[in-house]
Amino acid sequence: MTYKTAWRMLNLIRNNLMAQEAEAPLGEQGETVEADETWWGGKPKASQTRGMTRPEAITWAKARKTPVVGVIQRDGKARLLVSQAGERAPDAVRKHVHPNARLVTDDWVGYHKMGHPGEHETIAHSERVYASGDVHTNTVEGFFGNVKNGIAGNYHGVSRKWLQGYLNEYAWRLNHRDDRRADFETLLARAVAD
Repeated sequence: MTYKTAWRMLNLIRNNLMAQEAEAPLGEQGETVEADETWWGGKPKASQTRGMTRPEAITWAKARKTPVVGVIQRDGKARLLVSQAGERAPDAVRKHVHPNARLVTDDWVGYHKMGHPGEHETIAHSERVYASGDVHTNTVEGFFGNVKNGIAGNYHGVSRKWLQGYLNEYAWRLNHRDDRRADFETLLARAVAD
């Protein structure tokens, strides 16, 4: 098998067999669901932001990065999504979080305007508060950290075009962490069913 064929097979597995299941929204029974967003892409070189103020450099860097939204049910499943053009984080959260869920987010203003019909609690990251009892986004932020370190350590760089496939792989691994059979067997069963 050639290298090109192996990459094609891997991409088909990530984008078809490991695609995030279109199941019911998370938190259907009133469970706690955390939601957050992150920006995907490397740090800009010093030469690229020379002469800019810090806020200008941050804005310049974010414009070149890919937004990713993460929604994770505590002790449950996760969904990681590359934001499509024009889609904002609250739209993805509204789509993947059940109205009955207890939603926990940071204090970004976009989440306040979202109007989640169920219980919605925020943690004031802007005031450097990261946990208050069980109100925190540490689960989703920790998962983001694992995904970023895993991809950076194994693949070194991922373009926006293929990023959703890699996110599918990591979300699939988390969602199937308690399966009794091996991952390969689960993938094979899924391939036969399709």
